[in-house]
Amino acid sequence: MAPACTIQATGSDAGTLDAGIQTVADQCALIGKEYCAQGAARCGIGLAYTLDQCIAAEAATCCTGSACSATSGSPPSAVTACEQAIDAEDCNSMANGAVPGACSGVPKMP
Repeated sequence: MAPACTIQATGSDAGTLDAGIQTVADQCALIGKEYCAQGAARCGIGLAYTLDQCIAAEAATCCTGSACSATSGSPPSAVTACEQAIDAEDCNSMANGAVPGACSGVPKMP
């Protein structure tokens, strides 16, 4: 009887974001998406913008120029911690632009 799965991965077959190599722009987009989704869906903030417009606006404040394409010094776990902190942040803080402590310095610029 043949085994159910004979495919074997060689090296990392994960995508860039899953494998742990993230650019500053990658991390900005992940954090911006979480912020925008939580702000709009949970708090009703920024409803005049589409999710894509909100993410683009957040990315523009996160990094500029060649820094965006550089590899981030923050590990993926720091981005996850930031996303979780955004999820837990109260709507008043979000409306006032407060940045959760777990997001401070994430992504780390080269």
